[in-house]
Amino acid sequence: MHQYETSDRFENHLRRRRLYQQAVRQTLSQPSVVTQTHVVEVKQSIELLRQLIDQARESAWLTLEGDLSRFNSGGLTGLVREDTSRDGLGDDLYAPLHSRVSIPLHSANAHQLKHAVLQHIGIRSHIVHLYMDCDDRRLFAANNKFRQCTLFGGWISADFLAKLQEDGVLAIN
Repeated sequence: MHQYETSDRFENHLRRRRLYQQAVRQTLSQPSVVTQTHVVEVKQSIELLRQLIDQARESAWLTLEGDLSRFNSGGLTGLVREDTSRDGLGDDLYAPLHSRVSIPLHSANAHQLKHAVLQHIGIRSHIVHLYMDCDDRRLFAANNKFRQCTLFGGWISADFLAKLQEDGVLAIN
């Protein structure tokens, strides 16, 4: 008996084989996604944020916490702002207002942040905590003025992470 009794079986076999080969090609062409969470040492904070903003989807949010006295929200839309004094202790001269602002990263805000806002707000001097979230999932966290940074996996490619290391933007601990 022959392997293919009818031409229908043979055509089905060829169709499955083509689909399998197509799936293999798609898997090889897509960049591998980093699934591991990394504790990182950030060398160039503004450049890292620019790169992360480019990689994030438009449904992502950037949250800044700290002294936002140098933060100019001109040109940004959809902001969510919270202002609270630190535990009610001290005065505004010695303990400035501790504020939080969350910024949606749609294309207009992303452009404004990268080109006009990030370099003027005192990322390492005035901002105490910085978070990037998307769909209730943390993508990046920089705590204690970038002294404790975590890059969460599942959304960036291995090539992107390697490029950041090669460019001296960050070091993986």
